[in-house]
Amino acid sequence: MKTELIRNPQLVQLVDRPTPELQLALGLDLGTTTGVAYTWFDPTEAYNPITRPIYLGQWDLSPGEHGTNPIRFVRLRHFLAAMAPSIVFFEAVKNTPSMGTIGRMNVNAIVARAATSLMLFGAYMSTVTSWCEEKEIPCTGISISDIKKRATNKGNASKDDVILACNALFNTDFDPETHDQTGVDNIADAAFCLLVGLEVHANGVATKVHASGSTAGTTVVRV
Repeated sequence: MKTELIRNPQLVQLVDRPTPELQLALGLDLGTTTGVAYTWFDPTEAYNPITRPIYLGQWDLSPGEHGTNPIRFVRLRHFLAAMAPSIVFFEAVKNTPSMGTIGRMNVNAIVARAATSLMLFGAYMSTVTSWCEEKEIPCTGISISDIKKRATNKGNASKDDVILACNALFNTDFDPETHDQTGVDNIADAAFCLLVGLEVHANGVATKVHASGSTAGTTVVRV
């Protein structure tokens, strides 16, 4: 199953709201290639992905050949406005380079790269949280360890493990071996970020669907 990077927020196409009482929940793995997951939910009921399909996709927030960095955040706000969610969850990143990867020759490069990535994430996060604050929309970060634990029962699972868990639970067919090129790891993270958010933060205490469950209605769409 292939997902398409959407660059223009005007191209966001949502499925119709199934019933008037349902609200839209949005899960994000923020980055230049942002993983996106959304679903309709009833705030008075525990969320169940078997009966409420989750839709997956990617947003392209890169500045492009002729753009500048600020356009990333303008485009992100436009995407959020087009989605008009009722609640937002995002993956809360702590970008700390592993000491095992740092040597005398590469320490400066690793630290600089980590710092740049962390600053970009901070700007994306600030954009999302400020937009939600302006719209009076609930917004919260979900830790990476909680996302991985929900996906695999291990807080230190690999990207491949999370992708395979996404395939098992959401009936996707993402290839773990090509995630560096396709960004499907971001989509998988967004899917479980959304699921954790709805299970933990939605009204009431939700009943979890075990990783062995099946969500035949899950769809990968252009978002």
